[in-house]
Amino acid sequence: MQSIQLTTHIGEDGILKVEMPSEMKDTDLEIVIIFQPVPKKQG
Repeated sequence: MQSIQLTTHIGEDGILKVEMPSEMKDTDLEIVIIFQPVPKKQG
C-alpha cells in the first residue's frame, strides 16, 4: 500500500481532481479518502 498526502482546493463545482503517478495507468485501485478542512489563515 502507498499513500499520497496533498493539500488542495475544492472549487464551486465540488469536484476533487487527483492526478496519479504515471505507473498507475490501466490499474485497478482501491481508494480511501480522509479529509479535514484546513483552517483559514488570519492576516
